This record gives sequence, C-alpha cells and structure tokens, in this order.
Amino acid sequence: MKLVLRAVAAVMVVSVALVGAQFYVTMKAVDSEREKAIQAWAKSNPDGFETVARYRELCQKRPGELSPESVPVSFVQCAEQVGSESLAAVIEHAGNSVEVPAPLRWL
Repeated sequence: MKLVLRAVAAVMVVSVALVGAQFYVTMKAVDSEREKAIQAWAKSNPDGFETVARYRELCQKRPGELSPESVPVSFVQCAEQVGSESLAAVIEHAGNSVEVPAPLRWL
C-alpha cells in the first residue's frame, strides 16, 4: 500500500513539474514570437517605430513598474489602446502561432 501511494505521489509531482516546465517554455516562445512580429510590423510600417516605442512604454512594463491604479490588460488590448489595430492583430496572431505541447494543451 505504501509503495502504491509513493508511486502515485511521484507521478503527481513529475506531472506537475512537467506541466510547469512546459508552461514556462511556451510562454517564452510566445514572448519571442510576439517580439519578432512587433519588429517585423515596425519595419513594414513607415510610422511603426513611433507606435512600437509607445507600445513598449505603455504595455511592456514589469509588474513592479505598474502603478497601483492601472488595470491589467492583454498585450492585444493595450496595442488597441495605443491606437494601432494592425499592431494588435499582428500581436494576436503571433500569440496564436505558438503550438502548445500536448500535456499542457489537455488542460
């Protein structure tokens, strides 16, 4: 009985660790794809560099840099608030282009 409980506990710990690692790797891949898409969008739009600079200033803050009264929004919503629907569409497509690994996708 103890052996079965230990085996089940070990499987649960490994499963949680695997899903956590996959979540971390997937979020890094999404960040990388988003950054590539933003840079490509800026190069293809003449006024893109100003818009991207404003987007980075307003939307890509670390949690410690946020003011207490700011409401968290997604990167897409923030890009729309900055005033660029096309940048928002590019960011949304970049986030959706990353394939989520199987065990994480099942959740």
